[in-house]
Amino acid sequence: MDAPLHLQKRIKALVLLVVSSAFLSVVLASLWFFETLETLGAHSQHDAAGLLHLEQSLGQARTLVGGLAIALPLMALIGFVAMYRSLHQLRQQDRRTRTIFEAIGDAVVVVNTRGQVEFLNMAAQQLLGYPDSAAQGRPLADIFNIVDMHTGKPAPSPVDKVLHLGQTVNLTNGLQLRRPDGSHLIIEDSAAPVLDEQGQIAAVVMVFRDVSRRYAMMRELDHERKLYTQTFNQAAVGMAHVSLQGRWLKVNQKLCEFTGYSQAELLEKSFQGITHPEDLARDQQALRDVAKQNLDSYEAEKRYIHKDGHDIWAKLSVSMVRDAAGRAEFGISIIEDITTRKLAEQAAQESQLQFQTLFEQMPEGLLLIDEQLKVIDCNQEAIHQLGYDASTLQQLHVWDFEVQDDLAAIEQRKHHLIETGRDSFESRYRTRSGLVLDVNVSIQSVFMPDGRLVFQTLFRDISAEKQAMAQIEHMAYHDQLTGLANRRLLNDRMTQAIHATLRRGSQLAILYLDLDHFKLINDSLGHLVGDQLLQQVAQRLARLARAEDTVARMGGDEFVVMLGGIRGAADAAMLAERIIDELSAPIMVNDEELLTTPSIGISLCPQDGRDAEELLKHADAALYQAKQAGRCAHRFYTQALHDDARERLNIERLLHKAIERHEFELYYQPQVALNGEHIVGCEALIRWHHPSLGTVSPAQFIPIAEHSNLINQIGNWVMRQACQQARLWQLQGHRLKVSFNVSARQFMRPAELLDELRAALHDSGVDPQLMGIEITESLLLDPQHMGQVLHDICALGVQLSLDDFGTGYSSLSYLRRFPIHTLKIDQSFVSHSDQLEDDAEMVKTIIGMAHNLRMKLVAEGVETAEQGQLLQLYGCEAAQGYHYSRPVPVAEFETLLDRVAA
Repeated sequence: MDAPLHLQKRIKALVLLVVSSAFLSVVLASLWFFETLETLGAHSQHDAAGLLHLEQSLGQARTLVGGLAIALPLMALIGFVAMYRSLHQLRQQDRRTRTIFEAIGDAVVVVNTRGQVEFLNMAAQQLLGYPDSAAQGRPLADIFNIVDMHTGKPAPSPVDKVLHLGQTVNLTNGLQLRRPDGSHLIIEDSAAPVLDEQGQIAAVVMVFRDVSRRYAMMRELDHERKLYTQTFNQAAVGMAHVSLQGRWLKVNQKLCEFTGYSQAELLEKSFQGITHPEDLARDQQALRDVAKQNLDSYEAEKRYIHKDGHDIWAKLSVSMVRDAAGRAEFGISIIEDITTRKLAEQAAQESQLQFQTLFEQMPEGLLLIDEQLKVIDCNQEAIHQLGYDASTLQQLHVWDFEVQDDLAAIEQRKHHLIETGRDSFESRYRTRSGLVLDVNVSIQSVFMPDGRLVFQTLFRDISAEKQAMAQIEHMAYHDQLTGLANRRLLNDRMTQAIHATLRRGSQLAILYLDLDHFKLINDSLGHLVGDQLLQQVAQRLARLARAEDTVARMGGDEFVVMLGGIRGAADAAMLAERIIDELSAPIMVNDEELLTTPSIGISLCPQDGRDAEELLKHADAALYQAKQAGRCAHRFYTQALHDDARERLNIERLLHKAIERHEFELYYQPQVALNGEHIVGCEALIRWHHPSLGTVSPAQFIPIAEHSNLINQIGNWVMRQACQQARLWQLQGHRLKVSFNVSARQFMRPAELLDELRAALHDSGVDPQLMGIEITESLLLDPQHMGQVLHDICALGVQLSLDDFGTGYSSLSYLRRFPIHTLKIDQSFVSHSDQLEDDAEMVKTIIGMAHNLRMKLVAEGVETAEQGQLLQLYGCEAAQGYHYSRPVPVAEFETLLDRVAA
């Protein structure tokens, strides 16, 4: 380490003085010698007087030179002494500086203005991993490698900051020091400049310390804080912070459940506000005593008033949190619900007769146990739960029925009871039959009238609660209605079965089935009957399946049977036929015989897929094909089904943009009065013109729209377009009734349907009497839900038509109950009415019934003049069909209107 600057300058001056003095002495002596020789030579020829004068001069010169010869060495000696003293002072100063730096507990590094290390104290050598001798003269960056502990990026050196700013750099934390052995420390450091006599920076002193332990403690404190918060919030007992005035400062959820208040409600109250008046004074005094340090803490049993007004008992434990000066800040309360136990204690304090009555009628098992842990009395509930008679039970010790192998633990619990007077815990009791019960036990030590100490033991069977978790797990993997596997469990088992199938080279079949026309049964007879039907279907499927197969309910009336280890498609087809036969047999529900049939789609692994999702999707596609084929059948998945499914998915995707891109158009098919064959109305029918697909048939896209719930959006568009067109014709002088279809799915949201209809009528300005809604008979099977919405529609002035009448499940009672204005005779009867006598009689019957019910009639599917004449003869008012016109665009329909008007 370099000497201080002022000492360095003094040493340099002394050295110069000594050297100069010695040199001057030599020069003067030489000059004197040579001058004396010259003088002798010059005066050697002179007289004796001159010689005398010369001798005098030489004597003076010798005196002067001798003086100088003595003085100059003396001066040099003095200079050497001063220089020695300065060097000694320098060494003393250096030792003091080193001693000070070593005495500093922090690491100290001295760096010169060139960034080179000049000194490390011992603490710095230990932290940096370098001895002072190895570090001196090296750049600071070689031994002091620091990074930002938050970002991991290199951090700027504080020495560089000092040299750049010319001022002290204050303490910096969050730095990580990388050591030569690969370890690292978290440090705080600061640096300050060392100035010379001219105020210039001569060096920089950097001080740093290891704060890794502090950071570790901070992390530990943070963990402890989080742990405390979780413990507080999730504690099984009530916990709260209470101010010195009694206000709730913080409460946990268990306390809210105990008192019936929400957290927000409790925080607006004080404990005084929900404490029973008889317990309040004692509670307040105890709180004051704890706050004044008269008590360290206190425990008490008290009553709170539940939010609904009834009393609740609690075991209260309160301790005080104090500041550094010992002043109370707030209290911590632990509140345990002991209502059940207190009720038992209060009951035990009644008279002997009352005690005996309560003893026998308590809903929990009650045992009185003596100090030898032998049962001396019991109530009926204990006898009932443990299965012993009273005399046998009173011969048993605790260890005879408690499933506890550690007798020492039982004895220890006994001593704890004697000391504290009460205990509560969970245990397991074995009944006489060997059944093990999970029980909640609450014990209190009491003294009998004769002075004997006994342990009053209340126990409650909590086996059901213990089984709740198992039941929850069962519910997570099983259908609640049928008990079959649910979709989650099916996927798990399918995944395992697929792996086994691929490994063994066998085959696996997935049978996806649903019940034909189940919705009609569910809607007509109610969901309760529907549920019972599903339960019986599930039982039949379970009987048909093998032990290694899985039967699952996917939801609604959809089931899946996973058939493993089969030889081929024939095995799957055989089971499918058995399922169809079994489920087609009548099912009795509430003394009512129900008939249903299944449709089944089958996919095979590995040929149809190698994962659960793919196999289920393909089986579902095959199911759709089975339904298309007429139901009550099974179909295997094929590539054609795959292509059909892809086409349906493509149509569904394109439907989402059809309205936005104005690809829909309404066609209108005229309804003609048979008495004069003039147009009295029309039915609005949607058409879809796609740029690449061309005109897509409604029979193709409407089922897909209903399946994907797009039908609501499409139906609302049809409603608005029909109202707007009817308004235009109304302004042109045509009084035409325009009917449009409303899907059953739209009626599932009656409020939304009514809002859309009101908006369409209002926005278009059309006369509601000119508008009609056509509904299907299946809607009338749910009179409880449909009656009100149909009457609300009629209240708006819109008329209702029952479409495709004769093909559904309507009854005359439904027709009388609902506000139906028009019956539309299905074309299946009309198209052959001029050829088949039975169809003609059916048409005649429907017309007569409608007239009796004062309903109007429209016959659909009229294709010939003879059919129209026959309908007119039978009394039908109007008809529509290809005989009059196909559905046509607006322009063509208006041409028909103009031609009829002409």
